[in-house]
Amino acid sequence: MSLRCFYCGHCLPLDQGGDTFHGPLRCRVCKNVMMVRVERGLLRVMAPCPQAAPNPDPAPLGAGPAALVPSPGGPR
Repeated sequence: MSLRCFYCGHCLPLDQGGDTFHGPLRCRVCKNVMMVRVERGLLRVMAPCPQAAPNPDPAPLGAGPAALVPSPGGPR
């Protein structure tokens, strides 16, 4: 079974054995923590972990690689 991180959308394999799991799950990509409850193979609860705040984006808006790619129509 796998779940998607609701912060970044990365696919998280949930290989805990069996079809029941309850506890924190950390995303390997964005490092955010979610509380997850799976019962009989069905996702019942997925919520932000109250002990961990979301990982803030270290780059300011417009500072990523996408800001360096010219638009298809040229500069405006």
